[in-house]
This record gives sequence, structure tokens and C-alpha cells, in this order.
Amino acid sequence: MKVALIIQATFLLYWVFTKTFKVMGENQIKTNPHTLDEIEKEITRIFEEIMNEYFPKRRENGKSDVEKTTRIWITDEIKKRIKKLGEKSDYDTPEKEFLYDLSWCKYENDILDEMILALESELSSRSTDGLREDFNKLLVVNVKYRVFICFEYNKLQFPESVNKLIDDLQESFDKCKNLNNESRLLLLVCDDYNNGKVYPYLMIK
Repeated sequence: MKVALIIQATFLLYWVFTKTFKVMGENQIKTNPHTLDEIEKEITRIFEEIMNEYFPKRRENGKSDVEKTTRIWITDEIKKRIKKLGEKSDYDTPEKEFLYDLSWCKYENDILDEMILALESELSSRSTDGLREDFNKLLVVNVKYRVFICFEYNKLQFPESVNKLIDDLQESFDKCKNLNNESRLLLLVCDDYNNGKVYPYLMIK
């Protein structure tokens, strides 16, 4: 009986410690320094919705990393749902990738008048160099909305896995001279190893 009570107490302490650690970790995530506008909020909500659909399945199968077929499904859903948002906002959304994973454009008599949104989703790489390769594409385009979607670093513990990634990409954003004043870039980082939560971080020049 005593042994059983000790085992139960040990599991209870472990559960409390784990929950406390996660709450403390979330409280240490870098604070978003700017306010998202309505479009940025909706894009964030869409990615959160997708991850809420996916993450319970991941917990069930116990995979330590996201399988290629699942990454493709997530990317396809991102494109499909944010494409619909663009169409609701009366923007053209090319069927084929036009320089970026997804774009919203305006055309006048079949001539490109303006690109409004450029989105890159990099879910296969978790290294700084791998992420910057796609992130940098967004630094050379003149659009109102830039969106970069990715998973956290995999060689660091949470919350550093999210915070360090934000710092590294913020550095790239700050140092790029191509960007005009008031240029915006919405970074969406998913903590897919722990809780499936999406952390939005808006960068503005």
C-alpha cells in the first residue's frame, strides 16, 4: 500500500511540475511589440485553427517530428484557407505559385497592378540558415503584408526554441536595407513539440 501511495505521489508531483514548467515557459515567450491589424489577426487565427486540427493527432501517434506527408497537408491547408481570405477581400490569388508560396494581387485588364500579400511557409527546416533562406525572400518585396510561417527550433528547449528563432529572424529584418519605413512582417511560430500553440510576432520598421 505504501509503495502504491509513493508511486501515485511521484506521478502527481511530476504532473504538477510539468504543468508549471509549461505555464512558466509560455510566460517567458517574447512579447509581441506591435498590434496586429484585422487581416493579420485572421491569418493568425487560420494557422491556429489548422494546428488545433493537427496537434491532437500528433499527440496520439507520438511522432517526435512532423512527417513529410503531414507537412504537405499543413502547407496545403494554409494556402487554401488564406487564399479564400484573400478572395473574400476582393484580391486575386494566383492558382500557381507566383514567386511566393501564396500571394494576393490586384490586376487591371490582366496586367499586374499591385501585390498586396506575400506568404512563405517553411515547415521542413528548423535551422537558422534553412529558415532564413525563405524568410529573406520576404525582405525584398514591396507589399503591405508579409507573412512567414514556421515551426520552432528543434535543438533548444521551450521557450528558448521560440525566442531564439524570433531573435534570429528579427535580426535579419532589422539589418535589411531594402525595407521602407513602416514595412511589416508577421512571423507565426508554432511550438509543435509541446502544445501546438502558435506565437504571432509582428515586426515593423
